[in-house]
Amino acid sequence: MKKIMNLLLTAGMVVTLSGCGKPIPVDQAIPGAYRNLAEAKSYAFQAKMKLRVDEDSVNLPEEGFNDMETALSYGSPLFMLLGKEATIEIQGAYDREENRAEAELKLQLDGGDDSSTTIKSVIVATEDNAWIKIPENFAVMMGEPEVGGKYYELGTGYKIPLTPANLSQLGTEGLKIITEDLEGIALKNVKGQRGNLKVDTLSRLEITEDNLEDVLRIAVKNILPKLVELLGTSEWRSKLDLTEEDISSMRSSFEQITNEEISTEANNLKEGMELRKAFVDLGTNKSSRLKYIGAKFDLDVLGDGDTFTLKADINAVLDRYNKKQQLKYGIPTEDEVFRDGEYDEYTEEDLE
Repeated sequence: MKKIMNLLLTAGMVVTLSGCGKPIPVDQAIPGAYRNLAEAKSYAFQAKMKLRVDEDSVNLPEEGFNDMETALSYGSPLFMLLGKEATIEIQGAYDREENRAEAELKLQLDGGDDSSTTIKSVIVATEDNAWIKIPENFAVMMGEPEVGGKYYELGTGYKIPLTPANLSQLGTEGLKIITEDLEGIALKNVKGQRGNLKVDTLSRLEITEDNLEDVLRIAVKNILPKLVELLGTSEWRSKLDLTEEDISSMRSSFEQITNEEISTEANNLKEGMELRKAFVDLGTNKSSRLKYIGAKFDLDVLGDGDTFTLKADINAVLDRYNKKQQLKYGIPTEDEVFRDGEYDEYTEEDLE
């Protein structure tokens, strides 16, 4: 079922487009919105995300967690990462001519009782690689101060064999399939405005306890088969270097799933959480530019006698389309990159 949830997340991140002064159906709007974003030469972005975990609802050990295994046994490892509340701020830009995107990150961790930690970092990404700068205070916390200020090479492990034009075309066709089946069930235009940001069309992908089973069934029985058939055409098999065996393997991964299994999975999800709010909003202006991405999540995760509340509020703005961007970090040099094994004097026993 992980594939189903990944698919729903993908749908939520790209599902809007503006019309000429009034909203238009999302299954018509999405192709243009995605195409404009995929084909943009450059744009700037900024985002703020707040995550909060209500620890009062969980019976945590008074002595705290001594290791990850103990934390996992409580079903709430988020406490070790977030403490009580985390605020993440991101701002950056993408420039196709420079073949680079850069983003500055600021993570504020609030553990309650006047305890807080601020971590700052930088991410640099190209078409086929990415690096993240290791914050100095984080390196000290992890017992490896020598790596502070260096970049860790994330890498992608592969390079998508698609030109921007082909990627735009594939995304456009795929998203049309997704939205045609979800419109009216979990996907719709809504009225409203987010803060001071004006958008001409605002669309929402919303998952509720009432539509959860329908969304899962539509994804497995309608959307996935259509997406696989799209990839299985000779055009896309050639462009993506896929074989008929690859397509057959994709198809077999979900075609044996029955409606009864989907119902069971939906019931398991409902029993494991109390979902009060879960939606993604996307807004565009009259120029068919994606301007806003927002999301809210509010749910209780139920465990063995324990419950913890997770709340998330995400707001992102995109602007300065096709204008010169201020990229200031550049691709890290060899001397700036930290390699695994470079500092091996620290063992697991040392860190414990």
